[in-house]
Amino acid sequence: MKVFCLGYAGSSKTVFREWNKNTHSIKFIPIEYKGRGTRFNEFSYTDFSEAIDDMYNMIKISSGNNKYAIFGHSMGGYIAYELFYKLNSSYVSPPEHLFLSGINPPMLRKSTDISHLDDDRFLERVIELGGIPSELLAHRDVLNFFLPTLKSDFRIVEEYKHKSKNKKIDCNMTIIQGTEDTLTQDYNNVWKELCEKNVKFYKIKGNHFFLHNNTELLKNIIINNLNQFHNCSF
Repeated sequence: MKVFCLGYAGSSKTVFREWNKNTHSIKFIPIEYKGRGTRFNEFSYTDFSEAIDDMYNMIKISSGNNKYAIFGHSMGGYIAYELFYKLNSSYVSPPEHLFLSGINPPMLRKSTDISHLDDDRFLERVIELGGIPSELLAHRDVLNFFLPTLKSDFRIVEEYKHKSKNKKIDCNMTIIQGTEDTLTQDYNNVWKELCEKNVKFYKIKGNHFFLHNNTELLKNIIINNLNQFHNCSF
């Protein structure tokens, strides 16, 4: 089974570069957003809908007729949630499982509201969230290079408005949060109301960017859930 991986605001697919080590029948496939990494020559997204449409096209091309799952963290988690409905309403088979990491239910999203700040204050707030190591501040030329993309990502997420759905998500879901993440809270009952199938919950030690220090744990959560609910053998 393939697991398509969607990163957080400002990230590239290199966030997941270690995820295919020591795996067997499962293949993690990081998807690159526009405006960075291997797609640096493309313009960043103008709004959240454009990001969803782009991810839809990427998965449509890459999934083939194989079963697959989606893992999304932070911005990637909200994209994955909306992407399920776009996939489910098209001729592309929807995912077997959604792994949503570092987010609240979309209608209860806690906005950062920082994209309008001047560059210095914006960077301070991102560092407070744990998104940029403080030592990188000494390399302002590096920060300035990717700052427009980072700000653009934060803006489209802040402008994202959840619209009520006519049906619940009808695949299994796994919700993963950081124990010290100030942007997420326990809304287990709400998540269960949004899904027709099984929903499991995990807490991992760390802040909003806990995925950086917990690669193997996250991989094990994904593999174990796919094994339990989808009869996959790894």
